[in-house]
Amino acid sequence: MARLADLPLTVPASIESVGRIAVDAAVRAARTNGAPVVIQEVGGYCSDLASELVPHVRGIVEDTKQGQWRYQALERLPLPVFTIADSPLKALEDIQVGRAIATSLEGLLRSRFYCLLSERRVLVLGYGGIGASLAEHLRRIGARVAIFDLNEVRMAAAVVNGYRVGSREELLAWAEVIVGTSGDRSLDVHDIQYLRDGVILASGSSKQVEIDVAGLRDHSLSTLPTDDVETFLIAGRSVHLLNEGRPINFLEQSILGGVLDLVYSELFLCTRELARTPLAAGLYRLDKKLQQALARRWFEHYAKD
Repeated sequence: MARLADLPLTVPASIESVGRIAVDAAVRAARTNGAPVVIQEVGGYCSDLASELVPHVRGIVEDTKQGQWRYQALERLPLPVFTIADSPLKALEDIQVGRAIATSLEGLLRSRFYCLLSERRVLVLGYGGIGASLAEHLRRIGARVAIFDLNEVRMAAAVVNGYRVGSREELLAWAEVIVGTSGDRSLDVHDIQYLRDGVILASGSSKQVEIDVAGLRDHSLSTLPTDDVETFLIAGRSVHLLNEGRPINFLEQSILGGVLDLVYSELFLCTRELARTPLAAGLYRLDKKLQQALARRWFEHYAKD
């Protein structure tokens, strides 16, 4: 059986080619190595090709909510898929991601716009795990924070937690900084009519999904890219986009600390479960007892004085 170090490294030419490369590599590994093959996913790239994997791999382990949604959107899952996207252990990572986004945003406002977050009105679009953590860290910095989420229960939670809420159009007009953390498209070019002149747009979500970057570029009368900021002139107002609509925390490697050991360990245990026992097609989560045991081991290591 080939060692990991002996396997070829393939760099995808584009994000669209990732799924095909992963599927071809998994099929090749299954045919040559004779050992159980499991694909560890970060974004659901293999979802459209999952049926091709059925005779060759034990299953898939998915890390992200976007990936989980893509597999759930299939009419029928053709093979077992473990997800940690809604795991309580993964939720601890969201806390660190929210903190990292707030830190990166503060740094960009200081270095590129010569202002402080504590002087700005910030709208967070999406009040899931990352959005809630981001909002809390923004408030600690001193920013005035508003929340909008399509989910009424999350909006109720935002009210209970003391954040400004309102209609989407009202909040878009109120905000000086807008951060998308919904995991989906939260702002498109048609929203420009509601935005104030000089608004700053940022993403805290995976990939380039939160903001309609193509729409901004298509409708802009002029574009000025400088460092990590792209400025558009649209409908008589300037709009500043950070990091091309990609996650701003990635500009600083998004260092999350020891919590990643917890997340990666859960991914490993899901992979182990698939490798040990053939499972029927469907969506799976790691057993809660294993999650508790993993959390205990992590706590024993990291909670030392």
